[in-house]
Amino acid sequence: MPPAPVARQAVVLAESLGEGWNVQAAARMHVTLAITKDFAAGYPADVASALETMGGRIASAPVAILLDRLSIGTESVALRPGKAIAGLTNLHRAIRREWAGTAVPWRSDWTFSPHMTLGYGREHRPVVRPIEGLGWDATELVLIHSKVGQTRHRTLGRWPLKAAQFELF
Repeated sequence: MPPAPVARQAVVLAESLGEGWNVQAAARMHVTLAITKDFAAGYPADVASALETMGGRIASAPVAILLDRLSIGTESVALRPGKAIAGLTNLHRAIRREWAGTAVPWRSDWTFSPHMTLGYGREHRPVVRPIEGLGWDATELVLIHSKVGQTRHRTLGRWPLKAAQFELF
């Protein structure tokens, strides 16, 4: 999740695109690194517990994020990186490795493509263009329960991203 000032900048950018967008609230801005399948009858406690345990085992240094491409699709608008961000890719791989040891169902139709969704709309002409960009250092991994179709998020856990410590003796 970006720090509050960056999230507010993202909202301002989305609002500057004009009418026709349901702009995300600043508090909901995030870059998705992994996602479970959807659960129609609420989020199972065992899934949340497994993900919380897994989150505590993920090791990664903080990640410098720069989203410098505005990507307008037919139904959404997002910010994307103009080039691969190795730290995000490595963090995603670490999550996948830990996830493999659980019974938690991964969303089968989802692939990792770093972006931050700014809003949703309908029938927009697809465009991708460079922008000045929004950047921040991601210093924590956040586990979010997204209430499908309700535009609500609940934070289940947070873990700091720390550079590896080396022992001298």
